[in-house]
Amino acid sequence: MASRYTRILMVVAVGLALAPAARASTIVWLNDLNSDVQFVLDADDPTTETEGMVSWLIDEVERMERQWFWFRLGDTGPERQISELAYQNHNAIDLNGEPGKDVLWVRYLGEGLQVDVTVTLVGGGEGSGKSDIAETIRITNVSCDTLDLNFFQYADFELGGEETVEVTGASGGEPGNTVYQQGAGGGRVAETVVTRSNHTLAYHQAGLQDGSDLNDILKALTDGDADDLTDASGPLSGDAVWGFQWQAELEAGDTLIISKDKNVVPEPATVFLMAAGTGLALVMRRRRR
Repeated sequence: MASRYTRILMVVAVGLALAPAARASTIVWLNDLNSDVQFVLDADDPTTETEGMVSWLIDEVERMERQWFWFRLGDTGPERQISELAYQNHNAIDLNGEPGKDVLWVRYLGEGLQVDVTVTLVGGGEGSGKSDIAETIRITNVSCDTLDLNFFQYADFELGGEETVEVTGASGGEPGNTVYQQGAGGGRVAETVVTRSNHTLAYHQAGLQDGSDLNDILKALTDGDADDLTDASGPLSGDAVWGFQWQAELEAGDTLIISKDKNVVPEPATVFLMAAGTGLALVMRRRRR
């Protein structure tokens, strides 16, 4: 009898040893001075874990809900996150000599596309409430066919209280390339698309995360059919979000390069309060001495 149980235990042990281990999500943090940014590059379960840039802490205040990129080939949907392509590799390095890694590069591959995203974080002084992120997205057609590419950015910042959002810079048939979002809680973010050549920046949209078909950009990107942004410029008030859309017909070997920069700053009243708090802390520290 004992030998029978021993054999059963051995079979169970072998089965457990051969069973595939649970795959951990690929999570990366960037750090520079007063700023910390978190990315989920390849989620173990994308249905329950948000992928993309999911946190931007500035002086320990959360400013980011989510930012990430979607793509579509051709005129039929759906749009898909770039992280639904095969995650290849990433590297995070320290570029400026300050403590922490401040540059991230990540590559995805599939559907005839090679997508490389490079993010550079520049933090501000402690207590300044300021931070900056520069992004370069390089999309290469590694197939032998021409690809009709639509590429999307979706951004949802948390700036405190009711927010307003507006896209500006539309000119000469080009969509707006600069967006401003401001929160009642004192935060403000601005982003500018630097590259506008060859009319690849096709649409912009100021939106609201309200579940409507008109305003909700994330709903459009995840509803299972083909959608283009609406060129709504705002200003809109509520739970503000925004998006950009690029279009390019990529021949075999062609590359689309997108460059963007975004920065977060506090409102002047917030800066005053933060400075006053810092000054008070210094006074209290001197009194203790």
